[in-house]
Parts: sequence; C-alpha cells; structure tokens
Amino acid sequence: MNRNILYALIFFLVIEKTNGQSVKFANTFRGQTTQYGIVGANVVKFDPTGNSSWVKDFSGYIIPSTFQNRLIGSAFDGNYLYVLELQGEITSGPPPTYYPALIKMDTLGNILFIKNSSVMPGGSYNMYDVFPSLTGGIWVLDDYSPGFTHYGNAQYFDSTGQTGVCLGLMYGSVTTLREFLILPDSNYVIAANERPSAPGQGYSFPTLTKFDRNGSIIWRADFTPTGASLYDWFGESSMTADSSGNIYLICFAYVNTTEKIVGLKVSSAGNILISNSWPSLSPTAIQGFEFRNGELRLIYNGTEIKFDTLFNNTCLNSQILPVTTGNNYFGGSYPQSYSSSSFNPVNGNSLSYQQQLFPDYCATASAFEINKNETSLNIFPNPTDRYFYLQTNLKEYFQLKISDLLGNLIMVTYSKTTEEIDVSMLPPGIYFVTIKKDEQSINKRFIVQ
Repeated sequence: MNRNILYALIFFLVIEKTNGQSVKFANTFRGQTTQYGIVGANVVKFDPTGNSSWVKDFSGYIIPSTFQNRLIGSAFDGNYLYVLELQGEITSGPPPTYYPALIKMDTLGNILFIKNSSVMPGGSYNMYDVFPSLTGGIWVLDDYSPGFTHYGNAQYFDSTGQTGVCLGLMYGSVTTLREFLILPDSNYVIAANERPSAPGQGYSFPTLTKFDRNGSIIWRADFTPTGASLYDWFGESSMTADSSGNIYLICFAYVNTTEKIVGLKVSSAGNILISNSWPSLSPTAIQGFEFRNGELRLIYNGTEIKFDTLFNNTCLNSQILPVTTGNNYFGGSYPQSYSSSSFNPVNGNSLSYQQQLFPDYCATASAFEINKNETSLNIFPNPTDRYFYLQTNLKEYFQLKISDLLGNLIMVTYSKTTEEIDVSMLPPGIYFVTIKKDEQSINKRFIVQ
C-alpha cells in the first residue's frame, strides 16, 4: 500500500477545528496545559471536558489605525495567564511599524494590565511565543531584522510587565527561534536555527543556549553534521528533556543529498551523547515530540513513534549521523521598551476541542517500507523484563545469537519470526541480538530492565 494513502487512512486531527482555527494551548513550567489556550483572536479557558468556561475576543485594535491583530501565544504560571499579541500599522510603502503587546489576565478572564511597544520600520519583526519564568513573570521570544540580519532575543518581563534582561541568540545572520524548556535543575534552554542570509554562503545548523533564572549564560552550543556542504540544511524541529536534564532534539536534515530525520541527545553540560538518523522518515511529517513515562514520543503524520532514551525504536533501524559541536555565537540583541495601554475584549462564542488519539506507528500495517533485498529486524517490546518477539523478513528458521556489550556470547539458538524469546534470566543491561540465515545477517540492540 502506498505510504501516503495509508497515512490518510489512519490520520486523526490533533484538535478540533473551530472557525478554521486550531487551539494553541498555553505553555506552563512543564510543557503545556489544556486548561487555557488561544484560538484565532480569542483567549479561552477550557473545562476538563474540553468545552470553554469563558472566551475573550481580542479582534479589536489596541493600537488605532492598524491592519492586523494576531494572538501569538500564551503562558500560565499557575496563577495568571500571559498572552502575547501583535499588531501592524497600515502602510503601502516601507515595512510597517509593529506593535507587540503583553497582556496579563486572571483566571476569570479579567485584564490586569496591557503593555505594548513599537518596533520601527527597517525590516521585519517576528514574535514566537511566551513562557512562564521560575522567578515570576515571563520570557518572550522574538526577533528583529533591520535588513538581512535577524537578531533573536529572549526578553524577561517581571510580573508587573517591567522589562529586564534581554539575551541575544544569534549564531548566524538569520536566527529562527524554535523551543524553550525549563529544565529539572531550574535552568532554561532555548533552541534556535541559524543560517546565512543567502544560500551558498554557509550551511544551516541548530543551536542551544542554556542560562539560569537570572539570565546568566551557562553554555552555548551549535551542532553541524560532519562534512556538511554550503547548501546543506540541518535544523531543530522539536525539543524535550528527561528528568535527569538530558536534552533531546528532533531535527530535519538535508545532508549529502539525502533528506532524513535526526535525533540528538545532549547532556545537561551540552555534550552530544547520541546522534541517530532515520532516512525512511520525512522531516515534513513531524508534528510533536515529548518525553513521557520514561519514553520519547514523536508524533509523525498522525501516528506515534516511541523511542527509548538511546533513540532506539522497535521497528526503525537507526543510522549514526556524525555531528560536531561548537560555540559560534557572535552576539546582538534588540530589547524593546513597553508602556501601558488599555483594551476591553468582548465575550466570544463558546469553543471546544477534542483530545487526540494517535495510533502506534509500528503497529499499523505497512506504516514503514522494507527493502525486500535487505534483511530487516524489529524487536518488541524493547525495553523488556521477561521476553521479546522478533519481526524479520527472513523466512523459516534462522540462527539467533545474543551477546552483551563486551561481545561475550550468551545464547545461540534457532528461531523464526514472531517467536517469543525468553530473556528473564538476563540481568538488567544492554544486549545485542544477531540473526543470520545463509549470507544474510543483521543485529539490533535491546534493553533488559
């Protein structure tokens, strides 16, 4: 079955569409909440069933004589909701003046303050999102481009809307901000993608900046595939972290004329631990990524792919993509000054959303394609504490060997596909299984818990 046809059959909407718009849920200290969100020009509070408790319509203009009013994102710190809004001035000539605004609301939907600023013409202005701060207040991600250079910023606002430190996040002439995480050690990390202002002047690459709650930099790192050419693309798509502070990046890559998805595991000190790639996965199908219940979960074209913390999956064969790290930060930031404003939104119509159910990628027939001329091997469940099953395209019986990390042979037997393999006698650790028939062989790593 054609893969695109199959995905069309198994695809579910992430959330229910409302007036052509999707819900973007508010950021919290540990991910997102389904209690608050924005839908178009509406700020919404949802009850546990997904129906709105209240809706505030911000389609009016905070700044007169403007032609656009967009809600960018929201953040909830447990007590207050902060909303990021952007308006632009009507113009037929040079780039418009942009008016970003920060709105603070209580849990009943009342506005506590509105602070707005002005970004003058000379380029373009982008607002990415807003995130809660561990010290009260919020962090706003934006960039300003006076010409061909895009300056990426992370600017702090206290709980009264007063501006504080502004961190520059520029490693290349064009910065695109991507993700913001609050780590278990109470520090922050921001992912950004960097590129030159014109193709052929240098490759694109992702970066991480880790800093403390006061805005002091702990480390900066950028990542490039070994042997990347000037026209290669490599960038972060989604980011998450585990309870130990390890950072996981899902990246899109076009390296050496091959398109692929890449998984990077970075230690809390900024060192690369793992760099796996999957050429069978299309970067354009990435829809989400999180660490949950001890697993990495990638939402891929309406399905869920589960990885362990070594970026292994039961039905995908990983390939190592050598990646080097450095620190090519060269600075630059454009902090904005905000002043008080006022605006009264109207009550909006009731809205609702629907929770998503993602089928398992590996459990859907033909969800991945196997080259019939090559030996394939999948192991599930992995990790395991009792037994696992083999899935392979080898026919009938084949030789099976299990060895430990040092190469010591533990078991030799004959098996066949989908047969149960008992490993309950093995102590917890990492092992390798090798299958062989005639001249065909393949090995795969598995974990005993």
